[in-house]
Amino acid sequence: MSLSYRGLILDFGGVLTTRMRLNGQAFERSEGLEPGAYFHALNENPEGVAVYSALEVGKATQEDWNQVIGGILDIDTTDLMRRALGNLRPEPAIVAAADRARAAGIKVAMLSNSFGLEPTTPTRRSACGRTRSTQ
Repeated sequence: MSLSYRGLILDFGGVLTTRMRLNGQAFERSEGLEPGAYFHALNENPEGVAVYSALEVGKATQEDWNQVIGGILDIDTTDLMRRALGNLRPEPAIVAAADRARAAGIKVAMLSNSFGLEPTTPTRRSACGRTRSTQ
């Protein structure tokens, strides 16, 4: 039986880009945080879990996230989202696979959680180096 694919959907952070764990570890180093502090703030601290969950579904703003996570970590909240995601880089093998799929006529899309658009747009510098969207 032959399979025919018409579409490929990829996630942004950790699929089209650097693994989120590596990004977070680099963020911890750049901010002078103890190893694991950022992940604890996002995944274990009740306030951090709540604001991150709300952010992902559009019920909190980046500024809300910046204030809560910055407060938990006791660091400057100014443009925190940009700094926290600043070490994401394209994942060459996945970007190449997406390019091959597109060249073969397969529609390629990125589907990701919401991080909002202000003050920074995390996916603007997309892993493919494109800012184009199609419908």
